[in-house]
Amino acid sequence: MNKKYSLSEDQLEVLQELMNIAYGSATAIIADILDAFATLDIPRIEVISTSEFELYLKNMLKQEGDYFFCSQGINGDLCGESIFLLSRESITKLSKYFDFDDNVSDTDLKDVALELTNILSSSTVGKLAQEMGTTVSFSAPTTDIIDGFSLQDHENIRQYSQVIIIQTLISFQNEKIEGELIILTKDQSILWMKDVLDTIIKDLFS
Repeated sequence: MNKKYSLSEDQLEVLQELMNIAYGSATAIIADILDAFATLDIPRIEVISTSEFELYLKNMLKQEGDYFFCSQGINGDLCGESIFLLSRESITKLSKYFDFDDNVSDTDLKDVALELTNILSSSTVGKLAQEMGTTVSFSAPTTDIIDGFSLQDHENIRQYSQVIIIQTLISFQNEKIEGELIILTKDQSILWMKDVLDTIIKDLFS
């Protein structure tokens, strides 16, 4: 990985704390909108290069079947793209909280995935940006149904040097719904983020 764009242990620790705050906010919003008790596990953050991303996906996408691949552009100092990845099993379980029955169509499942992506991405990334002293805007989310192999060819990934992977588990009333949030940060955004994290670290120890 290019050291210019890598995060130090201290920077990663502070980013983890900021993400914990952001996920706490997202949990409350999801629970309120869906009128259901929701929990999000404490996110595990991993920062990898795009060259390592293909191997990561191979290890992650072990479940047979297709996935709902949701993407939303992020604009501002913290800029890039957020990707939310859900298996068909997870999104089908989630659809009942949107009042769909067992015979829900792919079109309806896409709508559910888009709604959840819009909630989770905007609340999480929006809160993270707020904690870092800035604001962001979002493009409209899009979704596709893909298999694991086609995700590895996601052409937008090649625009980035580094990928921040935030792995969590969403649970509704003890029903586990696995979701993977991946933030693709543009190079200038990584450098901006490192400066902000260094300022936070300096303030903590001053």
